[in-house]
Amino acid sequence: MSGTPEENAAAAQGVLSYFGTYSVAPNGPIFHIERSSFPNLSGANARRVLMSFTGDVMKYQNAATGRGGQAHIEWKRVAP
Repeated sequence: MSGTPEENAAAAQGVLSYFGTYSVAPNGPIFHIERSSFPNLSGANARRVLMSFTGDVMKYQNAATGRGGQAHIEWKRVAP
């Protein structure tokens, strides 16, 4: 909590956050972004590519990240 301005800027540049709702289509999840730390994503629908859906685990990827490359994400359902 006591970083220098340079340290804080470097940390913030590597973070993407957003919130909203999502739906799951046959080819992967679609995130309906209400607000984002990247203002140009607010109000957007972000489609992801489904890799696998096995039991309680869904794996998907973001095929084109803002820094190049791909992001692979895994969600696991938890019991209530």
